[in-house]
This record gives sequence, structure tokens and C-alpha cells, in this order.
Amino acid sequence: MFYILSLKWTRTYDPFFTWWGPDNKGYYFSLESSGKYTEKQVNEHKKYYDDREDTVAIPVEVVEAFAVDGDKPKWENLKGKKVVKRTNRKFREIVKSYAPNWKGPRP
Repeated sequence: MFYILSLKWTRTYDPFFTWWGPDNKGYYFSLESSGKYTEKQVNEHKKYYDDREDTVAIPVEVVEAFAVDGDKPKWENLKGKKVVKRTNRKFREIVKSYAPNWKGPRP
């Protein structure tokens, strides 16, 4: 299973990485609200789910290893929800290993 990281919608001013919602609908910070996609889905539509420019399919276990509780006061609705901080240097390195041309979040 994979989470789909949206490099397109992860912005420099966001505290967390942005993930695709279930059934290709919406974008979410919390992993609980995000969709999980099968290997078959990703492999059959690689340019859609894992183009390595706007989207990156990352295994669920890799993403969840970096998940922390949402803790930003501005994001009250994320309290107790699992998120991946955009500032997590180690996770950013993992993203770059999947998408080597990624320059970081967009402004």
C-alpha cells in the first residue's frame, strides 16, 4: 500500500506534507484522512500516481514511520491526527530519493 505525496500542493508555508485523499479526491495533511493506494493502482497508472514531479507514491510503512501528532495551534483540527512535518530533514531526504529532481516545497 502507498500514500500519494502531492509535491504540487505541499507549499513552503505549510507545516506538513500534503497527501492525496481517498479515491483521488482532495488533499490532506493528516494520514487518517489520506487515501491508501495499492501497488497495482500505482503501477497501472504510474504517470498519474507516481510521476516523481508532482506526485510520489511512498510505501505506507515508510510514511507512518515519520508520522507525529499534529501540534500546531493554527491547525486545531489536526490535534491527535498523524501528520508528517515538512521540516523533517530525514523524510525530505527520503522524498528526494524517490524524486531526485525535487527542489523542495513550492512557494
